[in-house]
Amino acid sequence: MKHELLACLVLCSSLFSGCLDSNDNTASELEESQQIIEEMELKISNLSSQLDGVNNTILELQVLQSQLNEISSQLDEANNTILELQYLLTISNESAEGMYWPMRFESYNSTGFYMNHANWNNNLWERVIFDDYGVPLVNYSWGFEYVPTTAFHWGLVSYSKWVETGNTSNWDDAVKIAEWAVQNQSEDGAWLWGFSHNYSRGVLGELSSGWPGGMTQGLGMSFLVRMYSVTNDTRYLNAALNATQPLQETVEDGGVVRMFNDQWIWYEEYPTPDNGSYVLNGFIYTLIGLYDNWLILSSNVSGELYGKGIESLQHMISMFDLGCNSSYDLVHHSIGGSAPNIARTGYHNLHISLLSVINVIEGDLLVDVEDRWLDYAMGQCFASPNGAN
Repeated sequence: MKHELLACLVLCSSLFSGCLDSNDNTASELEESQQIIEEMELKISNLSSQLDGVNNTILELQVLQSQLNEISSQLDEANNTILELQYLLTISNESAEGMYWPMRFESYNSTGFYMNHANWNNNLWERVIFDDYGVPLVNYSWGFEYVPTTAFHWGLVSYSKWVETGNTSNWDDAVKIAEWAVQNQSEDGAWLWGFSHNYSRGVLGELSSGWPGGMTQGLGMSFLVRMYSVTNDTRYLNAALNATQPLQETVEDGGVVRMFNDQWIWYEEYPTPDNGSYVLNGFIYTLIGLYDNWLILSSNVSGELYGKGIESLQHMISMFDLGCNSSYDLVHHSIGGSAPNIARTGYHNLHISLLSVINVIEGDLLVDVEDRWLDYAMGQCFASPNGAN
């Protein structure tokens, strides 16, 4: 019995000692856990501070990116202005005083040289490089892009220089553009712009990549009609005829047609999605292309579209009259409360030059407007017909 009691005491002592050891271990583990938690909380706090810094940096970068985009847009606009002004100088006559006056045309030949394109000089192409196939690419802030309007201008320059000089290298350049036009025309007859554009700073909505333009179609028709008249290549014929398709489709359906006040048809140079831009020079270029198609290719569709466009021009031209100048577009009619987009001197001169072509074709239909706007170019001002002055 004595031995059994002693064994029991030894066992209890052992158990009690184990319990004490267990409590000591638990306390130690708890202390270590608390220390780990404190370290993790400190790390989380540091990471949170770093995350706040990253978020602030992201916001700063977003602001910088926005500013960079704005500067890039302004740079593109400035570069385009330089290119346009260089072009506009080629359709103006320099006076003895060094002033540039509008060039007025007394004749127009749908198979001859195109307006004054034979006199375009190399300064116009400083922002342009040519690919391996002789097609121009225009330099924008983000890189070089194919611009169908520029391609057709180059084609008309090359063709016109060939007509004037007989230089075969000019003819070869024209053929390269004609081949490009055939290969790059969409199924619905358009030559599409491969990048987005915010006309008038986007107040009328963004033109998404792949948009057509009335001026592009008009220049394309004028060029291909001339090339067909020399080569009899039916590919050029068909491309010129197919080019009328976007001029029969509304902007909403992917074309360039917009109705002004649900009454007058307009072929938009920039088919802005939200509302009309109604750019004057682009519209007249389109009409001239339709006229070439109608006259040389006997296209009744082109003749009908041309006739409707001339009727619109006759009724709407006074809306572009500002009393001392002409308006580049009619955005101020589309956006209530906005000021007219007064045409720069070069564009005002271009309006006069294009009107002179229309007056040659239409027997002085708008000669009063042409003469009046010439007076504006010479510094005279009058009350405008639409009461804008």
